[in-house]
Amino acid sequence: MSKFNIILIVVFVVAAILAVLMFSGLIPGFGLGGGESKADLVLWGTVNKRAILPIITELNEQNKNIFSIQYVEKPISSFENDLINALASSSGPDLWLLPQDMILKHEDKVFVIPYSNTFTERSFKDVFVSEGELFTNSTGVIGFPFTIDPIVMYWNRDLYQGVGISNPPEFWDEFLVNAPIFNRYDDAGNIVQSGAALGEFSNIKNAKELVSMLILQTGNNIVDPQSREIVFNDKGDAPLPPAEAAVKFYNQFSDPAKNSYVWNRSMDDSRRLFSSGKLANYFGFASDFNTIKKLNPHLNFDVTLVPQIKDSKLVATFGRMEAVVVSKASKNLNASFSAAYSLSSIPSINLVEENLLLPPVRRDIIKEGTKSPEMAIFYKASLQAKGWLEPDPMEVYSIFKEMVESSAVGKLRIYEAVRQAEGRLEKLLK
Repeated sequence: MSKFNIILIVVFVVAAILAVLMFSGLIPGFGLGGGESKADLVLWGTVNKRAILPIITELNEQNKNIFSIQYVEKPISSFENDLINALASSSGPDLWLLPQDMILKHEDKVFVIPYSNTFTERSFKDVFVSEGELFTNSTGVIGFPFTIDPIVMYWNRDLYQGVGISNPPEFWDEFLVNAPIFNRYDDAGNIVQSGAALGEFSNIKNAKELVSMLILQTGNNIVDPQSREIVFNDKGDAPLPPAEAAVKFYNQFSDPAKNSYVWNRSMDDSRRLFSSGKLANYFGFASDFNTIKKLNPHLNFDVTLVPQIKDSKLVATFGRMEAVVVSKASKNLNASFSAAYSLSSIPSINLVEENLLLPPVRRDIIKEGTKSPEMAIFYKASLQAKGWLEPDPMEVYSIFKEMVESSAVGKLRIYEAVRQAEGRLEKLLK
């Protein structure tokens, strides 16, 4: 065994022992450098710099003799290309915030932190919400969860009162019946007020994520996290394959021949329509809450958990998650590990909620509860959140869009559209 490998093993053992202490909340952060000089680290992400700066500042103060993190905010549109180019030219960051939909594309650039007797897969599961397990593999941890942004259902209280419905439905069968009750039409027969934004892609925010959510609620994954094979239409004991069932249900809301018809592609963007008071139910992320309030401070709305499949034992929504990962190319591995651990510690995640207005990724913080009625819903949704290993988020959007639209207009039958999507996803995974 080489001297370098022996050193790395020692580092990982020390890191693992300290990680257990940090996970348990006994220490807020720590260093692995011993007598080494302070390390200057660079962290990249797309999170607003003004919002994340208090977290970084506090962490730097706690670890001022060990490391200093400089945060660089990157535009979402150029983040991936900037990262690839920077790593290729040996000028990349020590750490970055990796979204769950980019794990497959970029895990080869990340230093996987191995499990040990003191730092186990069990300890990771005990600390972080279930979706965090996307950032693990059979050998160790790809990244430490930092933020989670689950899909919830926003509902217009005034519109509900207007039709005499006291509360939003808990299950999809009731939702399917209730949604068209809110519809209002102009003299030409156009929908001017709708019960829900479902059934299309181009003017529905988060359409890809909503279709993913419907599939995941069946209990099926979309890509098996172990074998990395497409499984989203494996039927099992279900009467209809999961992906086909999800597409069939989703398309009902944009079919004029159905009683559930509430949406078409000529309508305004779903979030704008909800903010204007003309949409009864909007499926958005927790992060949409303040955006909606800014768009219309006078809107009388509330938030609840997304409907579920009746009589199903599984309760699920979709969640976006970002984790702190350590670059293989970092010249400060010890300090980078320390910073990654510390960014997922209790004090840091508390500051995430305070400054980013997102629910915590840590189970111990969720267990303590919250006084905010909206955040209480987000807490529950973060425990229910699921995601999947997307081979390429932009390509997946295109595949899901074609799957939904081609079957909605009758170009393909639903099973044909799903089979075509399955084939395209399989090609991406090769």
